[in-house]
Amino acid sequence: MTNLYNICSQNDKSQWKNIIKNHFSQVKISRDEEKSILPKLEKFETGKEYLKLRIYPIDYKDQISKSSIFESSTDDYISVVVIDFPSTAKNLTPISAENHYDHKGVHSPGSPFNELKNYLKEN
Repeated sequence: MTNLYNICSQNDKSQWKNIIKNHFSQVKISRDEEKSILPKLEKFETGKEYLKLRIYPIDYKDQISKSSIFESSTDDYISVVVIDFPSTAKNLTPISAENHYDHKGVHSPGSPFNELKNYLKEN
C-alpha cells in the first residue's frame, strides 16, 4: 500500500481512481501468475525456467539475508535467487531448512543451493 500511496501522492487527485484501479488489476494478475507457476516450482526440472539471479549492492545484505536465498561472493554485491514471474519478480525464500540445507552446508559444493546457483550462472 505504501507504493500505491506514493504513486497517488505524485499525481493529481483526478487520476487516483485510475491509478488505484490499475494497481489492483495488476495485483490480481500477479496472483493469477503465482497460482499457475508455483506448482511448477515444486520440482526443479519444471521450475528452473522461472529461477534467476538478481544482483544487489552489498548494502542490502542484512535486509535480504533474513528472508532470501543469497550469496555474497564479492565485497560489493550479493546474488539473490528470484522467481521471475511474467509481471514481477519475487525473492525465493527458504521454505524450510530441509529444502535448502544439507549436512555439508547450504553453500558447499554439491548442495542444492550450489547446484541451483551454478545452473543459474550457466543460463
